[in-house]
Parts: sequence; structure tokens; C-alpha cells
Amino acid sequence: MQGSTARTVALLAAAGIVIGAIGPWQTTFLVDIAGTKGDGRVTLLLGLVAGILVLLREPGSRWLLLAVVLGVACTIVGVSDLVTVSNSTEEIYGREVDLISPGWGLWLTAVASAVFTVSAYMFKTEAPHLQNAPPDQPA
Repeated sequence: MQGSTARTVALLAAAGIVIGAIGPWQTTFLVDIAGTKGDGRVTLLLGLVAGILVLLREPGSRWLLLAVVLGVACTIVGVSDLVTVSNSTEEIYGREVDLISPGWGLWLTAVASAVFTVSAYMFKTEAPHLQNAPPDQPA
């Protein structure tokens, strides 16, 4: 298994997706709500599978396309939940008030998912390394 910057970044980003899914997705002045109470369960599973695919496959593998698709799905979930939570307000005494804000876990999931998608695609499109190639012959 050859080392690759794109693979390393993708694996770190997959870890970020998993950690973010477990962290708080919504925060209030009283309590934090973990991502695993909602869509974080989806991103946790998809992030794990995508990370495993990047870890076990070599550049050019068709399985890496699935990892990219899973990264896109995590990005869509993270960004859409980020927008939903950011735009949630309550009316109190005639004023719109933000009682819920996005937690660090949701931010981490959204950003790590986007980074994973790009780096997994870059890893998929890398030229496969020549293994067991004969040494150059002198002319």
C-alpha cells in the first residue's frame, strides 16, 4: 500500500466526519444535542464506510467512486442541517430569537465531508503506482 497525501487527507477527513457525527449538532444555553440523535447516525455510518474504502483500496479502484459518492451524501446532510439549524428562530414577545445554534460537531461534519469528497476524488484519480516494476535497463 503506497502512501499518498490525498489518501492521508481523506482518512483524516473521514475521522473528522465520524467525530463530528458524535459531537453536538445543536446547542442551546442549557443543553447540547448530539448528532447521533438525528442525521449524525447517517453521517457516522457513511463516514466509516467511506474511510474504510479509502484505507483498503488503491488509486484507480472503482470502489473509490463509491467513497466519493458517500462523501457527497455526507456533505449534503451536513450542509442542509447546518442551514436548517442556523435558520431556526422562535418568536418571543414579538421578537425573533435564535435559541438554537449549530454545534461544533455539525460544523466539523460539514467541513470534513467536503474535504473528504475532494481528497477521495483526488486519490481515486491518482495514477496507480507501478509495483514490482523492473529496474531501468541501461541503453
